[in-house]
Amino acid sequence: MSETAAQAQPAPRPASEPAHPSAGVARSAGDDDLPASGILDQAARDDIRAQVEGVLRDTFDPEIPVSIWELGLVYDLVVEPTGSVRIAMTLTSPACPVAESLPPAVEARVNAIPGVASVRCDVVWEPPWTPEMMSPEAKLLLDMF
Repeated sequence: MSETAAQAQPAPRPASEPAHPSAGVARSAGDDDLPASGILDQAARDDIRAQVEGVLRDTFDPEIPVSIWELGLVYDLVVEPTGSVRIAMTLTSPACPVAESLPPAVEARVNAIPGVASVRCDVVWEPPWTPEMMSPEAKLLLDMF
């Protein structure tokens, strides 16, 4: 996939506050920026979330010159206290030609962010994507006003 194919997405959603993880948090190679406890404070999670949003705003479906963020393809974004990131996203259609390549490209780009311990990008089909989910900026770029 080209660099352009792996580039952005919709309005931010509030981060979920999961239950406090148990002791003995597994650490991975991307955890160098985690505190020794393996738990990030809210400010650190907010910073990671902002960086993830930046990556999603710079990730494009190669067939549409608008980011996946502005297209409204990202339904949920959660940064866990452990630094794990969960993304729920959809595609413009189940037959989308990048269905196999875009989610792994998103995972790889997000995983490169310092402090991110792991990334899980799930493709969901509910609710179905519609053009109404696009940001006003995306609609303007695509002459949909």
